[in-house]
Amino acid sequence: MDSKIADRARGFLANETTFDPAEAIARHVEGVLRPTQTRRMLEQVLCELEDEIEERRVVAEAKQILQALYRMSEQQANTQLRLLSRKSRRCLKEVARQVIDEQHLPKGKSA
Repeated sequence: MDSKIADRARGFLANETTFDPAEAIARHVEGVLRPTQTRRMLEQVLCELEDEIEERRVVAEAKQILQALYRMSEQQANTQLRLLSRKSRRCLKEVARQVIDEQHLPKGKSA
């Protein structure tokens, strides 16, 4: 991108018919740096992937807690989280976060 801007700037400066080379260069730089539709789409995909990774991390941590507390297999813990999610009509990440939060509460206290 830098070389593209530099090449275009040299062209503007060499062209004597350009009235205000600085203004022409500024418009070109602005056009090059403007977010494109592809860039916005890629940023959205990146955000969705980061959210998915975070959800998987939280669910994995909640499954480990359930496995340790109730001596469940990973599959049983996963089934339990999904069942709780459906029954409470909340997303899986929220249910997993609640399991984690409740594990970190002092004994005898509830959320």
